[in-house]
Amino acid sequence: MEEPRRLTMISMTGCDFCDNPTQELTEQRQYYMGYGNLHCSKCKDKAEESFLNYSKKHKWMGMYYFRNNLPKDHPLYNYRQSITVKRTSGDIETNWKLSVADLVYTKRGQIIIPCVNEETNIQKAIRVDELQEQNPNIDFDVVKSMFSNTLELNLGKQTKSANNRKA
Repeated sequence: MEEPRRLTMISMTGCDFCDNPTQELTEQRQYYMGYGNLHCSKCKDKAEESFLNYSKKHKWMGMYYFRNNLPKDHPLYNYRQSITVKRTSGDIETNWKLSVADLVYTKRGQIIIPCVNEETNIQKAIRVDELQEQNPNIDFDVVKSMFSNTLELNLGKQTKSANNRKA
């Protein structure tokens, strides 16, 4: 199974990769909010492979997976970490956080990280290079490397000019 399915109204013993002859309870592998697969203990590796193949195909990963693959001491591992964001208006705001229900993805060769201002409930998808400009205390090279290596992407140098290229 490569396509995720909705993880509601599911059998707790149904495995998406085998017929689960022992009828053990299965675990969920959530690709993104509410979608993923179920797997028994013997199919755990298949579930992980399926998730990675799907993520590589679509060039994104769920925020949970993204966060859990950062070093534990990285500031963004703590999804409650405040980050500084430059709004489209040019205003600089410091009360933003990672949007945990969204996907980290690529667009025109740029890594895009969804953020949310929890006070105003405004969401914004922000290029990593912009976040790096506004948050020099956070090592975004670790973020770029982890994302590129996990999804086997050659994103090259993350620059603003990449956003102006035709897709």
